[in-house]
Amino acid sequence: MSVTIKRLHQQESLIRRLYPALESVSCVVTPLAEAPLDEVARLIGDAWRRAFGDRIRIAYTSPFLRYCAGPAPSRGWAIIAYTDDGPQGVILGLPLDLMYRRQPCPAILTTGLCVSAAWEGRGLVELLMATHGRTMLNTTIQCGLHWRSTKNNQGRDAGKRLAQATAVPLYAKALCARRAAHFAKCSARDRLGLRFLSAAQALGRRLYRLSASYHFAPFTMEHAKAGAAFLAALDHEHELTLNITPEGLAWNCAFSEADIHAAGWVLLQNDDVRAIAWGYRNPVSEADAYFEMDRLAFASTLPQSIRRGFTARVEQAVQARFDCFAILMSACACNEPLENLSYRPVKTYYLGASDMGMQPPLRAEHLAHIPLPLR
Repeated sequence: MSVTIKRLHQQESLIRRLYPALESVSCVVTPLAEAPLDEVARLIGDAWRRAFGDRIRIAYTSPFLRYCAGPAPSRGWAIIAYTDDGPQGVILGLPLDLMYRRQPCPAILTTGLCVSAAWEGRGLVELLMATHGRTMLNTTIQCGLHWRSTKNNQGRDAGKRLAQATAVPLYAKALCARRAAHFAKCSARDRLGLRFLSAAQALGRRLYRLSASYHFAPFTMEHAKAGAAFLAALDHEHELTLNITPEGLAWNCAFSEADIHAAGWVLLQNDDVRAIAWGYRNPVSEADAYFEMDRLAFASTLPQSIRRGFTARVEQAVQARFDCFAILMSACACNEPLENLSYRPVKTYYLGASDMGMQPPLRAEHLAHIPLPLR
């Protein structure tokens, strides 16, 4: 491990020699709990606007970053690149609790990598990535996960072995066809098709029913322990998965600050949790938002009609509480094929992992079932 750290120091030195202007840059590693999240969010938000304009995107605000950090932010970090003119770049390591082969596996989700317009193409991205790699090696982190929009089968990441990327489709369902078509920039033909599809789905939501033995309820703290146990039992068969604690589940379902509002719902049968869903309201303008569904999980024996009924109730609750124009959800967020629930694929992301010496070594197929939220 020390050899790898030495190699990373050499890499940083080489980057600075190749880009002499970097001599004026200092990269500061700050625990996530102490990071200046307003500055970080402003950097990321500006970079996203330059890259994507007014397209639908994650709202990187400081409340959103606090939500992502979870109830134990001290285990994550922000690496911020400073010059005399202030912060010029950032990369984040969000804390994750994984279970690998039934054993705890401390991990991070790498996200937020960006630089200011003045430092694009000047080596700062490479410097941030090298510093991030060295930071990972100096901790007890065993695995680093990250999302990306392009596939890269094999590669090197800060001296660590990079597992093959696994394709993860992103699905969507319109709750308000007019607003969804506007933000998705649909053509006239697609707008018409979306209106018909949305009307059919709205009718379906009214038709799907839950039998009397099931009780649909908003998530409250009294569901936290049973909900976490339900997820642990559901995910037990997979070698790599998230370890959702009652505290983490409560955070995921109840966080609320400024324009970021989380919510969750459970399906009960004889007081046993049989399905669970949660996510957050993601604003795309002052008046409009979509709902990012981070998890939708069903008991393996739950009938298909009840799965549809629970999903319909969740969608109705999202629309009533948050007035969202659509729900977005990755395929890995649900243990049911989302086409069965009338969701449609709209994009493909790739999930990759940096193996920090895990035994046995991490493989691409380990990533296929991990319900990692999009961040």
